[in-house]
Amino acid sequence: MFRCWHILVCILLTVALIFPPNVRAAFGEFGIKDEAELGEKFKILMQAQFPLVKDPYVLDYIQGILDRVKDTLPPQPFPVRINVMLDPSINAFAAPAGYVFVNTGLIQQMENEDEIAAVIAHELAHVSERHIAQRIAQSQIISIGTLVGVLAGALLGAGGAALGQALSVGAMAGGQAASLKYSRDDEREADRLGLRFLTGAGYEPQAMMRTFQRMLEQMRMSGRNKPPDYMLTHPGLGERIGSVQDMVSYYRPKPPLAKEDTQALERVQMLIRTKYSRNPEQSSLLGRDDQELNCLELLGKGIVLAKLHRMNRAEKTFARALECRPDHPLWLREAGWFAFQNGDYARARTLLDRSLQANRGDYLARYYRARVLAETGEPDRAAADLQKVLESVPQDWQVHRALGRIVGQSGDHFRGYLHLAYSYLYAHRMEQAAKFMDQARAQAETTDQKDQVSALEKEYKERKEIL
Repeated sequence: MFRCWHILVCILLTVALIFPPNVRAAFGEFGIKDEAELGEKFKILMQAQFPLVKDPYVLDYIQGILDRVKDTLPPQPFPVRINVMLDPSINAFAAPAGYVFVNTGLIQQMENEDEIAAVIAHELAHVSERHIAQRIAQSQIISIGTLVGVLAGALLGAGGAALGQALSVGAMAGGQAASLKYSRDDEREADRLGLRFLTGAGYEPQAMMRTFQRMLEQMRMSGRNKPPDYMLTHPGLGERIGSVQDMVSYYRPKPPLAKEDTQALERVQMLIRTKYSRNPEQSSLLGRDDQELNCLELLGKGIVLAKLHRMNRAEKTFARALECRPDHPLWLREAGWFAFQNGDYARARTLLDRSLQANRGDYLARYYRARVLAETGEPDRAAADLQKVLESVPQDWQVHRALGRIVGQSGDHFRGYLHLAYSYLYAHRMEQAAKFMDQARAQAETTDQKDQVSALEKEYKERKEIL
C-alpha cells in the first residue's frame, strides 16, 4: 500500500468481520478462493464506509491508466478493478483479490499522469505479488484482544480521527513484529516492481520519486517533521526516495504512447474540485470575474454556483462556458443538468441529447436525461434510459431509486418494489431494504419474478452478514 499502515488496519478489520476466530486461526494457507471471497466482502465494506466517485469522466481516465500499467503485469488470478474514493488525503491502496482504491486527494495533488501512474504501478505490484494474502496467512498470531483494538481503531480512524489512530497504535503494539517486517519487505518490493511496471507502460520512472517527495512535502507543511509513530516500522519516505532514486537509472521507459487528449487530467481535477467538493463555498473561482477565466474554469465556476444555489449567476456563467466550448460533451452535460435543476426542462433535454450524441458512453448524462424524461411525461423512455445506466453501474442506489419510482408509478408494482429494495440495499439501509423486499415478494407471481426475489434475498443476506 502507498501508506502501508492503512491497508494493514483495513485488512485486519475485514478478517475480523468476516472470519470467526476459530475459523481464521485454522488458516494454513490463504488460497485464491479464499481471497476472492474476501475481496468481494471487502469491497462491500468499503462501499459502506466511504463514498465512491462514479462519474465516467473520472473513472474512465483512471481506468485508462490502470489498463495501460496492468498490461505489463504477468498473468493474474483475479481481474484488477479500480475504485475512486471521495477522500482528500493523498493515498491509494491495494485490497484483496485485485481491488485497488485511489483517493480523489491523490488525483488532485499529482501534477501529471505519470505521477498517478506511479502510484497505481506501486499498488499493482502489491496485487501481482499477493502481498495481502501472504500477510493474512501470517495473521494467526494476532489475538482476539488485538483484533478488537484494531477493529475499533479502524472504524474510528477511517475518517482520520486521532482516537482511532491511537487505538490502532495500541492494538498493533502487541508483538506484531513479524507482520510489520513483512510490510517493510512488501513496500520495498512494490517500489522495485512498480518501477518496472511503470516504465514498461511508457511512463517516466522519475515520477515515482516525485510522488514520494510530494508526500514528504505535504507532511512538512502539515507541521510534522517525522511520520507518525505507527509508520516508524515501515520504510520512511526519505529512505524510499533515496532507494527509488538509485533504481531509476536502471529503468528506461518504453516510447510513451501518444496521448489523444492532453487536457483529460485537468478536466478530472476540475470535476473533483467543483462537482465533488464537500466545501464548494471555499472555491477560489468564486472570487474571480468570468472574464478572467478560461473555458474549463468557467465550467467549474458554473458548477460551484449551482451547488450553492446561486442560480442567476450560475446561468450566466454556464452560458459563457458554452460559448467557449459549445460542442464538448462534458460542457453540454453539466449545462444540461443545471438547466434541469433550474426548471428549464426543454433546454435540459436539448443539451443532454447533444451530450449523449457526442459521448454515448456517458451514463451520468443518460441518468440526467432520464430524470428530464420522467418530469416531462415520458416514463417509458426514462425507464429504458435508467435500465441502460444500470448496465454500467449496477449497484448505484440513486439509479435504482429513480427507476423504482418511475415503474411503480406506471403501474408495475413488482419492479417498483424490487428496485426500491435494491436502492436501499446499496445505500446500506438494511431495514428499509427488507421492507421493500417483502413487498416485492408479495407481488411476485411468475417464476421469473420469484427468481428475481430469490436473487435479491441472497444479496441481502450476504450484505447483512458484513454490514
